[in-house]
Amino acid sequence: MAITDEALWEMEERLWTAPVDDCAAIIAEDALLVFPEAGVLDRDFAVAGMRSAPRWDAVEMTERHVSRPGKTNTVLAYRARGVRGADEPYQAYCSSTWRGADEGWTLIQHQQTKAN
Repeated sequence: MAITDEALWEMEERLWTAPVDDCAAIIAEDALLVFPEAGVLDRDFAVAGMRSAPRWDAVEMTERHVSRPGKTNTVLAYRARGVRGADEPYQAYCSSTWRGADEGWTLIQHQQTKAN
């Protein structure tokens, strides 16, 4: 059940850039995700939204912070800069909560606040 910070950051990056099916596999069934335009989404709506939009080409995660409020939970907070084609980069402050269990680590919460 133990996982390194580096492994969690790699999973976090996959949520931005990996194929949707890979992302869906690491988002818990009971997850809640909050996005500036879409509001609060459960896992199914979030995955459907991911399927309807192009994936990010790359993401840069800076101002990284990690909190481990227990043996089975880890919170990541960071500033993201997402790049997609020739579009203007998307910038947001993000937080994610990951839960560890016998079957692996899954995302249980993600939130984005647009950054200027």
